[in-house]
Amino acid sequence: MRVRLAILLAVAVAMTGCGSGDTPESRGEALVRDLGCVACHADTDTSLAPAWAGIAGTERSLADGTSVIADAAYLRQAIVDPGAVIVEGWRPAMPNFYLADDEVDDIVAYLQSLGSDALVPTIDADEE
Repeated sequence: MRVRLAILLAVAVAMTGCGSGDTPESRGEALVRDLGCVACHADTDTSLAPAWAGIAGTERSLADGTSVIADAAYLRQAIVDPGAVIVEGWRPAMPNFYLADDEVDDIVAYLQSLGSDALVPTIDADEE
C-alpha cells in the first residue's frame, strides 16, 4: 500500500509540473510584463512603440531605407541593442536592458508565438 501511495504521489507531483506554463514563451511573457515592456508595446502600434502582435516573420521597413525580416536574429538585436536598427517612422526610444542570453531567447520565443490577433499583456494599475 505504501509503495502504491508513493507512486501516486510521485505521479501527482510530476503532473503538477506538466502544463505549468514553464515554457520559453511563458517565461518571455512574464519577463516583458515584469520589465515593463508592455507599458509601451501593445496589441496595436502606440505613439511610443510598434505593436508586437504578428511582428515575427514580417518585413520591417527601416529608417535607413532598407528592410529586414523580423526573424529571431532581428528580434534579438532589437532587444539587446535597440538603437542599432530603427524601424521607419519610429524614433529610438527603447532603453537598453541588460539581460542574460536565456532571457533574451525566452522573449524572442514569446514574440515569435504572437499571432496577428494576439493580445499583449498589460500592466495592472496596481503594479505601477
